[in-house]
Amino acid sequence: MNKSNKLLLTVALCGMMASSVGICMNSLGVFYTPVSTELNVGRGTFALYTTFSSFSSALFQMIIPNLYNNSNFKKIYLGGVILGGLSLLGMSFAKQVTTFYILAVMLGIGNSCFNTVTISTIINNSVKENVGSLMGFVMSFSGLAGAILSPSITAVISHFGWRKAYIVMAFALVVLNLPGLLGKISYGSDKKETKEKQDSVLRANLLPFVYIMVLAIFVNVIVGMSQHLSGFAETRGLDAAKGSLLVSAMMVGNISFKIISGWLSDRLGTVKTATIVVTITMAGALLLLSQKAPLLLALGAFCLGAPYSIPSVLIVFYIKEIYGLENYTRLYSINNFIGASCFALALSMIGYIYDFTGSYNLFLTAVVGMDAIMYVMIYLLQKSSKNN
Repeated sequence: MNKSNKLLLTVALCGMMASSVGICMNSLGVFYTPVSTELNVGRGTFALYTTFSSFSSALFQMIIPNLYNNSNFKKIYLGGVILGGLSLLGMSFAKQVTTFYILAVMLGIGNSCFNTVTISTIINNSVKENVGSLMGFVMSFSGLAGAILSPSITAVISHFGWRKAYIVMAFALVVLNLPGLLGKISYGSDKKETKEKQDSVLRANLLPFVYIMVLAIFVNVIVGMSQHLSGFAETRGLDAAKGSLLVSAMMVGNISFKIISGWLSDRLGTVKTATIVVTITMAGALLLLSQKAPLLLALGAFCLGAPYSIPSVLIVFYIKEIYGLENYTRLYSINNFIGASCFALALSMIGYIYDFTGSYNLFLTAVVGMDAIMYVMIYLLQKSSKNN
């Protein structure tokens, strides 16, 4: 692939990542307080709409990427963009929480057509050099979109109301996908291993996959806090504007650590890089637990952006290295489904923890415990990889 084509591919993939994760997942949390207040429901109850969206996206990411080939990719991709845009537009007219639930399922189905599994598969099939750097750079745009859109959408909500803000989100989703829809993208080889052969490869190396799954589950639970940082800021006495800055700080951490992790994994290896990321995550949780100063809270939120790099960069490398590119799409989609399902459940779980306790401290304490278990998983994964 020449430099010009690689640049165009990078732009298209960055737009896909920014819209599928940055918009459809990372920026939805700013609606929790205004919409739940107007609808007169609890935050946990309203947060279920992002749970439904995340779960349906994860489910269909197990199906749609495995249906893709070079001839049908653009058609399915276009359908996903239209469905996602219409779903967000519909939310601007919704008057009942059940309507949000239905539209959220549609949004999840739509963004599954251009989400992480699809993007990483395109990179692995299309690029042969500096894959880690490109993977980290592209995946970082989920955080970049969140960092830019969270305060922007908060401002729109403050001045024009949350209904207008959903219209802005729908427009942004379509615009970000125009480079991918209009450009030339090859999904990659149409050759796939048979399911029987894929199963035999997994059975022969089952333990590493189990360790990877535990990492994915814990990380996706932890990053669910991104949707609740605006509410968390209120419990620390910060206004909505400063609360949105915490979301932005976490998304900046998302961006930074994805790029850094891609670079470090090429030099230190995946295991050492994952250990560094978990350590930074624990530091972020401890800062949010113990501090009230806005600057230190922003630093904690920034550190809590570090674990985003584990499922989107480090686990990608683990699966490709251990199980091969021919088995990658299926195994990564399974990993993504389980992890994203846990993310979906965490969104509501964190909301209910707040509803019942009036604080986010219990969840942040659990984050520290999960980080400790993740150290063990990384050690076992390293030991298992050496044996293999």
